[in-house]
Amino acid sequence: MDWRQKLNITIAVLLIAIVGLLIFALFRNRFDPVVTDLVLRNFPTIIGLPFAFIAAFVVVALFRQGHAPMEFKGLGLEFKGASGEVILWLLCFLSIATMIKWFWA
Repeated sequence: MDWRQKLNITIAVLLIAIVGLLIFALFRNRFDPVVTDLVLRNFPTIIGLPFAFIAAFVVVALFRQGHAPMEFKGLGLEFKGASGEVILWLLCFLSIATMIKWFWA
């Protein structure tokens, strides 16, 4: 395991801990009517988007199969190296966020 993989795992664990801290803070304030109303009205934004961020990060950083630079070609554009990973993360995040919006009743 090289230093990039260790760094990616550390970042993923920290992100999950931060979201867990957010959920814990919301749980502690569950009897506050203002916070409860805010969370219930904006649940996809307050809870869904941080999880979408983490899920997209996990897809890009932790599920990489090779150590070769990532390349992305599409829509008349070509991305290599880190820019390919950024575009993949953006596509993953936008697709997860779009699905949260579409399926939220």
